[in-house]
Order: sequence, then C-alpha cells, then structure tokens
Amino acid sequence: MAKRIELEEAQRDREWVQGFMDSPATNRGELQAAQRVLGKVIDKALTPRQREMLLMHYFDQKRVTDIARELGVSPSCVTRTLRRAETHLREIMQFFLH
Repeated sequence: MAKRIELEEAQRDREWVQGFMDSPATNRGELQAAQRVLGKVIDKALTPRQREMLLMHYFDQKRVTDIARELGVSPSCVTRTLRRAETHLREIMQFFLH
C-alpha cells in the first residue's frame, strides 16, 4: 500500500508542477513575477496546516507518509490537505497566470 501511495503522490506532483509550467509566462520577468505572487499566495491564502504540509512536501521534499508520521495524522489526511491547498493555489493563480 505504501508503494501505491508513493506512486500516486509522484504522479500528482508531476501534474501539479506541469500545470504551472504550461502557464503563459513566457519570459524570465513573467516567471519571476509569478513566483513572487505564488509565494505571497502561499503565505496569505492557505491555512497554517495547508501551508505547513505544502512546504514540507514541495520544499523539504518529504513524502506523504513521512509528513503524516511527523505530524501525527493519517496519510490520507495529508493527501486531502495537499489537494485542497493545491486547488486553492490554482484557483488564485489563474488570475495572475492567464
């Protein structure tokens, strides 16, 4: 079961990153601006729990199972929280990237 979760997690990560890469930001300035906006959105628009899990997963590159163990929650809780955070980020970033 852990292997299946890791495979699903890796696929979701690739899709999430690809979604931002497919944005119309075509030059370095636009990309830097999008990165600044994304940082502000992460800081201001996510709940503390969403922000913590998102940063652990994408910036510290921790697996869902490791985050769950460290925070004392189930892996499914981490997965749900990450999905909600990602969805919220996508909804907000649409206004800046499209």
